[in-house]
Amino acid sequence: MKQPDVRYAMVSRDWGLRRVRRLTWGIAGAGAVGAVALVIGFGGHVHVPKLGQPAQAPAGNQPAGGGQPAGQVPSGGQLQPPAANPQPAQGPGQVVSGGS
Repeated sequence: MKQPDVRYAMVSRDWGLRRVRRLTWGIAGAGAVGAVALVIGFGGHVHVPKLGQPAQAPAGNQPAGGGQPAGQVPSGGQLQPPAANPQPAQGPGQVVSGGS
């Protein structure tokens, strides 16, 4: 290989690397802008209750077993299990279609 060919190959390689690097940064920037647009577009619909202020349930929304109203956190800040276990469902236990 002649000396001018080596220089041309090195210059061509450097040009290709700069082009790929520029393209990569452009794609990353577009992804970041898209992520911000999604957060702004869909983030306004999220309603998180403030800590220390339990969420209020609509009137008459009491669980069947008593206890805390639905959607209300106890004063300790920890979730509590239901006061009574759920009742088993009525009817056949398991239905298998086309089984042998």
